[in-house]
Formats: sequence, structure tokens, C-alpha cells
Amino acid sequence: VDVFCATPRMDTDSADKNHADWRRLILTGLQQRNSREKGGFPELIASHENLQAALNHYKATINRLEHEKNQLEKLFEDAVKDDAHPSGKVDKKSVDQRALQKELMEALRRRAELADKVCEMTDMVKDKEGELVKKDKMIRDLEALVTTLRAESETNQQKYQLELFVSKSVQEEHRNLTALYVKEREKSDELRRIVENLKAENQGLKDVREKDSRLSLSRLPFFSADSARQPSIPPADPSMERLSGDTARQHSLDAASSTYLSSGTQDQTHSLKKSSPSIKKRKNFAICPSSNVHQFDAHESDVSALCFSPDGTCLATGGSDKVVKVWTLRPDMQSVEPKATVLSGNKAGIMSVQFDPTSRMIVTASNDSFARLWSLEDQKCKQTLEGHSSKVLAARFLVDDSHKVVTGSHDRTLKIWDLQRG
Repeated sequence: VDVFCATPRMDTDSADKNHADWRRLILTGLQQRNSREKGGFPELIASHENLQAALNHYKATINRLEHEKNQLEKLFEDAVKDDAHPSGKVDKKSVDQRALQKELMEALRRRAELADKVCEMTDMVKDKEGELVKKDKMIRDLEALVTTLRAESETNQQKYQLELFVSKSVQEEHRNLTALYVKEREKSDELRRIVENLKAENQGLKDVREKDSRLSLSRLPFFSADSARQPSIPPADPSMERLSGDTARQHSLDAASSTYLSSGTQDQTHSLKKSSPSIKKRKNFAICPSSNVHQFDAHESDVSALCFSPDGTCLATGGSDKVVKVWTLRPDMQSVEPKATVLSGNKAGIMSVQFDPTSRMIVTASNDSFARLWSLEDQKCKQTLEGHSSKVLAARFLVDDSHKVVTGSHDRTLKIWDLQRG
């Protein structure tokens, strides 16, 4: 079996071309690096080249002087040899020898001076090289600083763009709010005008009602000429000053009618009811206090619940500080004793407190989803009512059965608890 081996033929032209391209690329890279590294030190490089040229010159001078020294030494040796053979030219050779010795000494002195200069130049070259190293390090530090400053500049530019966007947004929002404020102010002015008109109409209606009430009073029997049967209208209650005008007038009419009903005859009562059907007997009305009679610090935070005891001797308060305090009222019923009984053990703020009919037990409702029953004799929690899934807003003893408690919670449920069953 014949085996043929084929050797690939290389393209010598393309190889030479690639080799030339690589050489050109390497040469270009070296030239660029040389120009880049020399770019910051033109004066220093020129000075270094001058020093190097001077050093070379001094070295050449030293070599020349050493050559001359060798020649002079050779001549001196030859002269010494000549002195060993007597002849008639001894004096001339001696003179020449002395001259050569002087020249040799001068050459040695110059050589020493040049050697000192060479040392100085070498030291200067070393100093310049040290300066080059320092400046090179300084350049690297400055380049790193420039890089850092560029990064900070880009970051600051981004922050500036963001702040500019935010500023434009704020300005736009300010314009919108200004326009909205103008609209709301116009609406407020319109509402103020409407309120003023309603007040004027209300005043007119009050005047009409006063006229009607006076007319109704003039028609009542106790305003007749028979003074013996006229009942006296009771004096005005000071608390009536804090009621509105219509409520005060209606209360005066109720007081007058009730007085007349209690002192008149049956026929007169019938005639009063028949003549003034708008008058009705009112049993309950609200009075708002104008000032407090006593003020004291009860809790460390907000007070959210309070209750007077049925016997009127104690006041229970509950607050957001998770405690219940029972205060003893003083005999004048206008203030409390400075020291209170503290019932602690709740895990959240108190929402409701109430005494039992005996004034010896207290039921509390708390935001921790529990209601608790407390004894005032030993200030301890007797029972904890668990069952609600959210905060308990109210807890009360049943009116007809003080052994049962009803609780209301934020979980939208009411629960009735039998305390006797535990």
C-alpha cells in the first residue's frame, strides 16, 4: 500500500506581510507609549539628556587622560633606563623628565577634579531620577483624583437633574394648590354669604316666634284680671342662661303651665290645655357647664373613661396609661383627695369603667380585648372576661341584675356574662 503525505504550502508573501504588520503595530505602540510617558516631563528629560552627554564627555576625557598618563609613565621609565647608561645628554633628559612629571601631576589633578564632577553629576542624575519617580507618582495620584472627580461630577449631574425634576414637580403642584386655594376661598366666601343670609332669616324667625309666644301667653287664663286665681311664674333658673333662647322660653312656659296645673281647678286645667295645645310638660333637659369646680392630674396620658359611684363618695377614672384610679370625694363634693387607689393589670388603654350598685366592685373595658372585674376592698382583679376578638369598648352592670355584665366590642358583638357562674 502506497502512502502519500502532502505538506501544505505556506504563502510566503502573506506571512511576510503579516510579519511586517505586526512589526509596524508594535513599533507604533512603542512610539505612542514613549510619547505618552514623555509628555509630562519634556524639560526634565532634556536636562537628563544634557547631564548624560556631559557625563559621557567627562568619561571620554578621563579615558584620554589615563591614556596620556600611561604614555608619560612609559616615557618616564624609558628616561630612567637612559639615566642608568652614562652619556653626555644627562642634563637634557633630566629637564625633560621634570617637565613630564609636572604634566603628569597636572593630569592627575585634572583627573581628580573630573572624578569629583562625575560624582556630582551622578548624584544629580540620581536626584533627577528620584524627582521623576515622585512626579510619576504624583501624576498617578492626580489621574486617580481626576477619575474620582469625574465620577462625582456625573453623580452631581444626576442629582441636579433629579432636583430639577423635583423642583418642576413642586412648582406645578404649587400652582395647582394655588388655583385650588383660590377656588376654595371663593366657595368659602359664598358659604359665608349664605350663612349670613341664614342668620338674618333665623333672626326674623326668632322675632316671629317671640311675637307668637307673647300672643300665646296673653291668651292664657293666668294673665286675666282675676289676680286671686293668677299663679305666679317661678323665678328664672340661672342655668337657663346657658340654654338657647327658644329652649329657655319653652322651659318658662312649661314651668308656668305646670305651676298653674298644680294650683288650679280641674276646669281651669282643661281650659289651659285646650287654649294652649302647644305647651307640653318637659321633664328632662340638658345643661352645659360653663366652668369647672375642680381640676387635678389624674393620669399620665389621656383620660378616656370616668364614673361616679352610686353612693356619691368615689370617682373612678381610666386612661390610656392602662390603669384605673379610684378617687375619694371630699365632704364638700367639690374636690377629691390627692391620693387615689390604683388598679393595675390591664395590657392596653381603658375604654369604660362602672361601679356596681354596692360601690364595692368595678367593671372595666380595655383595648386588649378583655373586660375585668375589680374589688375595691383588696384592689385585685377578681375575674377576667375573655371572649371578644377585638378591643372592648364598653362594659356595664345590668340594671335589674347586678350579677350580670354586658360588654360591647369592636368585633360587632354584645356579650352578657353571669358573674355567679364564674
